[in-house]
Amino acid sequence: MSKYVNLENFNFGKNKYAVASGVVLAVIALVALMLYGSRAYATEDYWDIKVKDKVIATVNSQSDANKVIDGVKNHYAAEGAKVESVKIDPEITLKQRNVREKDAPKTAEVKDVVNLILTGNVETRTYTVEEGDSVWDIAMKNGYTYEEFVKMNSDKDLAFILPGDELNLTEAKPYVTVELRQTVTSTEAISPEDQFEETEELYEGEEEVKEYGTAGEREVTVKQTLVNGAAENTEVLKEKVVKEATPNIVLKGTKKRPSGVKTTSGTSSRSFAGAASYSGNGSSVVSFAKQFVGNPYVLGGRSLTNGCDCYGFVWAVYQQFGINIGISAGNGVSVPVSQMQPGDIIIYSGHYSMYAGGGQEVHALNPSDGIKVTPLGWTNAGAIVDVRRFV
Repeated sequence: MSKYVNLENFNFGKNKYAVASGVVLAVIALVALMLYGSRAYATEDYWDIKVKDKVIATVNSQSDANKVIDGVKNHYAAEGAKVESVKIDPEITLKQRNVREKDAPKTAEVKDVVNLILTGNVETRTYTVEEGDSVWDIAMKNGYTYEEFVKMNSDKDLAFILPGDELNLTEAKPYVTVELRQTVTSTEAISPEDQFEETEELYEGEEEVKEYGTAGEREVTVKQTLVNGAAENTEVLKEKVVKEATPNIVLKGTKKRPSGVKTTSGTSSRSFAGAASYSGNGSSVVSFAKQFVGNPYVLGGRSLTNGCDCYGFVWAVYQQFGINIGISAGNGVSVPVSQMQPGDIIIYSGHYSMYAGGGQEVHALNPSDGIKVTPLGWTNAGAIVDVRRFV
């Protein structure tokens, strides 16, 4: 056997394709190995949103992280307001971390993180049933609708509650407290006053609206401090009437009642069609108000059937029960936002609505939507300035 390969006898023509194929396969394998290695060890930056030592969420970039903080700061600011200062307690901090791609964390959208921080987590506390309590009363005095209260106690038989029983009350606890100081100019409605006309057509003690007045408007500039959207204090800097209100013309009876017929001393006995279901609580007022959903919005209007604006709607509903809400005059009782009950009047900067319970409000929205039930804050009218209770 020869020690040397006879190259002249080696057939390159038959083997050159095999060699080329082998080279290609080797290159592909090398590239695949490099890609796998780069993927296994590639890293990316993420940003944790933290309150105290708790990571609330993770976002993709520092830009998104800063947008979260800005979103929390500006959430309660009224549209067009001059923001004087914002204080967030405890402070929201950002922490950058670099992780391998295969260990990438789950990230969240900016708006979802803002809502999470402001909503917080749900805490449960207990309520001990007292003598004379009913499920309805417990729900109302703790700021819940009947349906909300039943849902949070779904594991209990509420048909039979006894003094000493413990029931659940859930409450959302925001992760932070946002204190915002702002100066805002808005237009407020001036409620019509009552102008009386005596008539022999009605008995003494009876009243009847002959003609509804129209609301006026005033431009008000206030400096206020909001804590998580609720007004802690408000200072009026200046105000100017831009449109005078016209009065309601109310007929007041002077006809003597037949002997033996009792009168209602010290109260109005105005008769208003459709208010018969009223039973002395805010939920009944809301039920009455909801029957007008779908009716038109009319700027300056006071008719629940033919059209009204946002103030006219809440005013006209309460007029049906002989109650002149007179929000601009400060009637009713101011209550914290956290203690809202159905029937309470919600005052935004330039908008009025009625709390319907369950996180909803009923109001005369705009010319396109008319009277409508929506989630709270659906109008984007800014922070709630005040909540007034009349029943």
